[in-house]
Amino acid sequence: MSKHTSKIKAVQERIYQIMRETSPYAIIASRKMLALYSYVETINKSSVPIIFMKGSNDIDINKSIMKIHKILDQNNNVRFIELEDGGHIVNLEQPMKYNQVIEEYMQ
Repeated sequence: MSKHTSKIKAVQERIYQIMRETSPYAIIASRKMLALYSYVETINKSSVPIIFMKGSNDIDINKSIMKIHKILDQNNNVRFIELEDGGHIVNLEQPMKYNQVIEEYMQ
């Protein structure tokens, strides 16, 4: 697991618990599927509002997102938001801020 998943001990422990309870075969299969799947074209055609919320400390994912950011930025329905001091799982680390962003976006 990435060292940038979270700096919050309780979140790290919860993620490790989930990983321990998940079949190793399921983890391997899902990682392969995610690595091969490209959603850029589907998102660019979408008329549904989409938020990409990322944590500033999730360096690995942020590198990947930056590669597609310019392409997806062409769609007015796509918005990128970075939560300061967030890791890979910002909804667990900063649930209040996460929910606030979503509520503001939905208004």
